[in-house]
Amino acid sequence: MAQNPITGKGELREEVADGIGGKKTVDLSNIAAGSNLPTSALASDAGIVPAMIAPAGVQSTPATDLVRVAIATYDFAVDGGAVSTITPAKTVNLPSGAIILGAAVRVITKPDSATHTGTVAIGTSAGSSSTSVKAALVVSDATWNANAISTPVAPVFTVASFVRLTAAGNITVTVATEALTAGKFDIFIFYVVGSAA
Repeated sequence: MAQNPITGKGELREEVADGIGGKKTVDLSNIAAGSNLPTSALASDAGIVPAMIAPAGVQSTPATDLVRVAIATYDFAVDGGAVSTITPAKTVNLPSGAIILGAAVRVITKPDSATHTGTVAIGTSAGSSSTSVKAALVVSDATWNANAISTPVAPVFTVASFVRLTAAGNITVTVATEALTAGKFDIFIFYVVGSAA
């Protein structure tokens, strides 16, 4: 706890990710003891970033009312490309009851396979399916081009497309038809936490 040089009072401040690539300092000194504000999760670099922080003077009681962003990275050099369901080394475990509102994929290195017929899908290891975020799509599809923001994802911020996890599960990548020989991409999943299933 730092001391404010003007007021002489102690202040509790924490630097947190702002959800858009930067950081901001948040004053936590007025938060009541026992509050459910997830300060450790806000400051974590474990792949979960809140998309919105309550404005000054508004206390957000349950931590479940924040929109969160889970970020996973598939990297062929690290995770391999065998025909299978792969849990990337950099993944996030989504909790039971999480409701996926939407998702995006940013391609860093185009995924490929020997005859360009391999397919890639994105989902979770439990609680939904291996294709709940992105249906299997052949690597020759243009949305897999490097530097593309891949748009064909299942949840598209409409109630009809939301995905609710019935159990906790890691973000996964499923390779089918033919093993991958290259590829790297980031997966961004926007979700809220509801009641556990």
